[in-house]
Amino acid sequence: PPLELSVRGDASFRGRARVQHVCGVMLCDLAAETAHTVDRTPTVIGRERTRLCKVSYQLAGRSVLTQHGRRRVLTPGEIAVYDVDAPYSLENEAGFRSLVLMVPRRLLDLDDHQITRAIGLRLSEHEGLGRLAGPFLRELAARPEHLGGTCGARTARTLTDLMAAAVVERYQAAGPDTPLQRVGQWLEAHLQDSDLSP
Repeated sequence: PPLELSVRGDASFRGRARVQHVCGVMLCDLAAETAHTVDRTPTVIGRERTRLCKVSYQLAGRSVLTQHGRRRVLTPGEIAVYDVDAPYSLENEAGFRSLVLMVPRRLLDLDDHQITRAIGLRLSEHEGLGRLAGPFLRELAARPEHLGGTCGARTARTLTDLMAAAVVERYQAAGPDTPLQRVGQWLEAHLQDSDLSP
């Protein structure tokens, strides 16, 4: 889907992307030496819904995802889920690198409410099924040929099943979506803000 990229400051943009398509799943290895923001704004969202979602796995640097009023800070080893059909913004610091899995929502078995709520969930390679998903994604980053050949389709299915299980696990562990929980999630996402007051 179309995106808008804006560079912070006067620097020329320098980045790279390696993209692979397997059975309706797309895996992008993205990196940039320049601080920038990627926006999916209402002006670039068409009328037809893609029914896609993205799973972003941070390999290096720091990124900040904002969608549906939720803000998620991503540092190496952290994972975020977001909706391609809704506006979002990703602020990437210079030196960032991430793997982005774009997949039909049906393969993750998540409805609209679950996708919206998943944005605020803290997924990490150090917790739960993230301990399996993280090394799997790192291996794919190092050896993208795993998604090619006769085993590529099975590898892609295994990856999407594993990510779906990790999201559902965190979703269930988080309990009901209450106002108090949303406040706690907001505080966790903003604790690093220098202007955060009591």
